[in-house]
Amino acid sequence: MNTVKSQAPVPVFARLRDARIQAGLTQEQVADYLGIRRPAIAEIEAGKRAVKSDELLRLAELYGRSLKWLVQGAEGAEERIAGALFRAHEPTSPLLKREAAKLARRCRLVGELEEKLGLERHHQALPQYANERALHDFSLAAHHGAEVAYQERARLRVGVAAPIRDVWGLVEDAGLHVFPLHLGREGEIDGIFTRIDETRACVGVNVEKWVFRQVFTVVHEYGHALMDGDTPAEACITSRGWTSHKRSRYNNREFRANQFAAVFLVPREALLRYLEARGKVRRARLTELTPMDVVRAQDHFGVSAEMLLWRLQEESLIAATERKELAAKLAEIGVVALARALGYDWRDRAQPFTRVHELALQGYAKGLVTLGIVADLFDRVKEDMHDLLQAWGVRQEFAPGDALVGTAN
Repeated sequence: MNTVKSQAPVPVFARLRDARIQAGLTQEQVADYLGIRRPAIAEIEAGKRAVKSDELLRLAELYGRSLKWLVQGAEGAEERIAGALFRAHEPTSPLLKREAAKLARRCRLVGELEEKLGLERHHQALPQYANERALHDFSLAAHHGAEVAYQERARLRVGVAAPIRDVWGLVEDAGLHVFPLHLGREGEIDGIFTRIDETRACVGVNVEKWVFRQVFTVVHEYGHALMDGDTPAEACITSRGWTSHKRSRYNNREFRANQFAAVFLVPREALLRYLEARGKVRRARLTELTPMDVVRAQDHFGVSAEMLLWRLQEESLIAATERKELAAKLAEIGVVALARALGYDWRDRAQPFTRVHELALQGYAKGLVTLGIVADLFDRVKEDMHDLLQAWGVRQEFAPGDALVGTAN
């Protein structure tokens, strides 16, 4: 008779070592924080020295992990997100705590609902493109991010010659659940990434940011899901990846995800094809590009003018001085003002209906979720949600014996 051996639990000292590595800290830095010698940290992480209760409390704070996880290995979405905010050195304001808790709750609900409905995705498990060296080498991080962008376009069969018209939907279908976060237009955090399990992940996007920033954030978070398999959660301030002079593990990871998003959204081949069709490229160099050209290309690729100019410079189609001159002209005219004059209006271009919404409606129709949960997943108040469901003709049909999602069995 064959027996299945249960996996041995990970000891506390191994979790302490893993938490330190994921936080991007050295043993020397941890020793300085605790006020002890570095060999003592090495002994703790090797299981040769017991960790004191006060040290454990301080390590939980330093690593952004819960005591429950350090002692027992039990960690939920809340602990993972809290750890991510700590690593990003982002102060947890009441607003941020509330939105982070909302994201964790919605991740759990949707994961359970998807299982109840028995729905399958085209891609059951996200591939992993790990490269540890890229987290310590700025140039390698750039190369790795671009390389994975091309690999994913090939895997998803979207080619490289044209823009992706429904980026948000494509990423959701590939394995990410996307939720709105309301962190303010001036809030630093663009998105928060966390995993439900080994094959599925969730991301919260600050929907009060510029619409093209939202799309970029979704793809940036998708990059984390693909390239950072050892990361349970990440709070993303995408600007740090571009501007930070401190090349830490965190900043290199952000830069790599930025590079992935930029190339995934605007591959060189698609960029050249677009410009050549409009007579803007001669001998692999751009002819004079006007602010109007940039705004039209911005709409074509669904990225910001700033991102488009950056890609043109990175692909050596314009020089840094030309990029700055064009950016200055756009700032003087106003991108939004010029876009409206040309007939473009991006205010309603953010994803209006997501896979999460589809799951919520299917779950409600089958009697698996309450009106309150549907309203939560749609980010609306119950009264408004009730009126919308009536307008859409969505009615509930309860299945006997089915337990409601989000309630105790």
